[in-house]
Amino acid sequence: MATISTRGSYGVAAMAELARYWGSGVVQIGRIAHALDLSQNYMEQIFGALRKAGLVESVRGAQGGYRLSREPAAITVLEILEVLEGGLCEVVEPKGSDGVMLFWKERHDAIRAQFEVTLEELLAYDAKAKETMIYYI
Repeated sequence: MATISTRGSYGVAAMAELARYWGSGVVQIGRIAHALDLSQNYMEQIFGALRKAGLVESVRGAQGGYRLSREPAAITVLEILEVLEGGLCEVVEPKGSDGVMLFWKERHDAIRAQFEVTLEELLAYDAKAKETMIYYI
């Protein structure tokens, strides 16, 4: 079964947090780590991979930090997960008839399509979550 590790899920959460600050300059990694209640060292490892992949840019110095390399509408969850997790639902050396091979290709494509959500769309889930929350007293 395909599993998305904490590295992938935390990376998506961190990128969503960074997307909240789009257009406001850079965000220090400590702020993101604090907002997500995660280790700053772990965030630095994740952001190192995201920077190498060109999804974020870093600015050095006392007022330095990170920012998205593109607008939130141009970065997908799929891109983030491919950087942090490698391929999604890769079948190693698939075997079988043409029909079985087609089956695996269609499943692979369907899974990838599920994660073609942009950071902008992901942020819209906050409003959706508020609509569905029920508070008990």
